[in-house]
Amino acid sequence: MNQAPWIFMIGLTAFMQCAAMAQTPEAAFSRGNELYRAGKFQDAAKEYDGIIKEGKFSAELYFNLGNAYYREGRLAQAILAYERAAQLNPVDPDI
Repeated sequence: MNQAPWIFMIGLTAFMQCAAMAQTPEAAFSRGNELYRAGKFQDAAKEYDGIIKEGKFSAELYFNLGNAYYREGRLAQAILAYERAAQLNPVDPDI
């Protein structure tokens, strides 16, 4: 039995996972913004939340996450995200 196709598939899967993990927070933030502009609020929130889970965060990130949650109707999560944004940048009048 030829195992080359299986080895190739395993290698390809590992490569794709590494490529996905190599994504920068900036690229994910931009993709989240594009998804938000396209009306895909749940997908945008997932992008923003993924950045936060990697330990990266900013007032702008939490603000955008709050907006995505708000547009989804997830008000409690939106308020929490807005409050976190305000803690990071208390002088921003938009927050």
